Amino acid sequence: MNAIPWPHLEPKVSWDGLLTFVGGLLALLAIWRQTSHADKGLQKQIDLDKKARLEEKETRRKAVAMALLFEIDSFYKSYVRDFLPYTQGDNPSEMPYIRSIAIRPFPLYEANADSICDLQSDMAADIVSFFSVAECYLCDLRDYKDARDLRLQVGSTAAGLARAATVFQRIRTAAPGIARAVHLISEKMCRLTGVPFEAPRVAIAEAGFSSVKIAEDLHASRKN
Repeated sequence: MNAIPWPHLEPKVSWDGLLTFVGGLLALLAIWRQTSHADKGLQKQIDLDKKARLEEKETRRKAVAMALLFEIDSFYKSYVRDFLPYTQGDNPSEMPYIRSIAIRPFPLYEANADSICDLQSDMAADIVSFFSVAECYLCDLRDYKDARDLRLQVGSTAAGLARAATVFQRIRTAAPGIARAVHLISEKMCRLTGVPFEAPRVAIAEAGFSSVKIAEDLHASRKN
């Protein structure tokens, strides 16, 4: 059986066909370029938006840290610094007057509690720990003020004097440690915010503490 021969095809290129082919290639190239530019523009916009969000977050973090730094500084000046002279010696000759303590002494800390988690984890933990200790210290100050005021009202009775003296002794014992805690947390927050750690802007800076010495003392106390 004879095979059916394939028809012979002779390729021919016309100018119209060539121009159509080239035009199609140019159209595809134009589409590719537009798509590529669009993708690059979109990615650039995404990068700019991400950078803006990070800068906004960093600005907010520093603003929160700045507010807490100056609230800590106010706490130190109002309730710690004046007690430090009375921590010397075994038998203080007088029990100093203290100003009234607000029911909510740390409004900035309370208002920014949710934002503290945006800080580095170790810094956030240090801040929460500090304000917890500071609140306990203020509880003792309130007890002392009440006992001192009561003693003045009813006279120097033995019970009133003993109560005031007991609470005052707790404060005398706690005040140096609170001052060292203020030093450590203030120094860290100054590094975060860029605020110079120096008096009078940061009052604790004039107390003469050393972070290295404080760390050594804490390490030694834990070993004992």
